[in-house]
Formats: sequence, C-alpha cells, structure tokens
Amino acid sequence: MIKFVSFVFVICFVTIGLVGCDTSGVSEERVGKLEENQKAIMADIKEIKEALKKQPARPGQQAPLNVVLDLDNRKIKGDPNAPVTLVEFSDYQCPFCARHFKNTYPEIKKEYVDTGKVKIAFVDYALPFHKLAPKASEATHCAGEQGKYWELHDVLFDNTKALQPDNLPKYAETAGVSDMGAFNKCLESGKYTELVDSGKALAQKAGVRGTPGFHLGLSTKDNKNIKSAKSIRGAVPFATFKNDIDALLADKK
Repeated sequence: MIKFVSFVFVICFVTIGLVGCDTSGVSEERVGKLEENQKAIMADIKEIKEALKKQPARPGQQAPLNVVLDLDNRKIKGDPNAPVTLVEFSDYQCPFCARHFKNTYPEIKKEYVDTGKVKIAFVDYALPFHKLAPKASEATHCAGEQGKYWELHDVLFDNTKALQPDNLPKYAETAGVSDMGAFNKCLESGKYTELVDSGKALAQKAGVRGTPGFHLGLSTKDNKNIKSAKSIRGAVPFATFKNDIDALLADKK
C-alpha cells in the first residue's frame, strides 16, 4: 500500500504543472498501466541513446544534393507520372519511422500521393542494431509477389515492437496474403536478402545516416532515378514536407 501511495504521489508531482492530479480517481489498475507506459518510454529512451552512440550526430552536415539515386527495384506508391518523387529510407523496427508513418505519412498521401503530385519510393534501410528489421523488410517483398507489399508495409509499422520472425506470417495474413505456403517459402529462402541489403549502399550514397531519412527531387522520364533537390532528416512535421514539395512543384511549372 505504501508503494501504491508513493507512486501516485510521484505521478501527481510530475504532472501537476501539466494537467493536474486528482488522487481520488486513481486505482491500482491505472497505476499498473502507467507503470507499463513508463517502461515503454524508458525502453524508447534507451534505444535512442544507443542510436546516438552508434551514429553520432554531425551538426551542420547536410546530405548531398544533386546526387542521382537509382530507384530500380524499389517499390513505388502513387502515380508513376507524378512530377515529384519522395524517396524514403526507413526501418520497420525504428520508433521514429513508425511515428512518421502514423502522424505524417497519411497527410502526405492524402494531399500529394492520392492527387497524383508525388510518388513515394521506399528504400529498406535496416539499422545494424535493429536485428529484426531485415527479415521484416524481406517479408514485404515476399508479400509483394501477391500484390500485398504496401498492405504488409502498413501492418508492420503498426507492430514495430513485435517483429519477431514467428509473427511475420500472421502479419502477412492480416495484410491479405492468400498463398501462405508461397509466402513462407519465399521468406525462408532469403530471396530478397540482397535487395534489402542494397538499401544500405543507396543510403550511404544519399548521405542518410539514420532513419527515417528522405530525399525529394523532380521525377525523371524513365521513372527509375531522381536527382535529389532536397533532403529531410527525421520524423519531422507534415508542414516541413509541404513547404519543400510545394517549392518543387512550383519549379516544375
């Protein structure tokens, strides 16, 4: 009981300046949920710290522009004739990539992709400390053989913290993959391991050192590559994308 009251006091102390605190409505069940949330937050903070250690920030350094990025074999979402291409370097196990997917991607899709102004090229860039990400990426390409690449892409980002290999067939079924025998055979064969690994070299060429990372450029006639005109780093707000995309669209006119 002492532990329960003490935990409630800590909650009140931390939040009093933000939303206030009413201890009369606090139950042990609610405290348990708060403890779970606190553990999840601490796990994310630990992951962020590890990422910073392994990929130290370099203030003032920008990704190279005017670099030509080969998008052959990369999955494209949107009208192939869209005037602007957004290249996304992403990792299914990255919490910031999941944040972009949930908070910003829907707005980009609604305003630009669905209206034929922008197409998105997705590049698998599994960070070395995200051990579950490479196989998850391979799974999307196996699902793509049955026309369900983007559907599994979405399901995986909804389950970023549970990408164990045993879960991937279940997610594929959720995404609408019908021939699970073919999917499992594809995944076990490592058919797309080389394609997924090649994303690292493309990220290096683009100067992308963390995820999510983005490059924007005007689409080319062959739709296989772009010359980067703008780089965007991190899970930034939709407004940042909007400003840069609108500027490119204006240049295209």
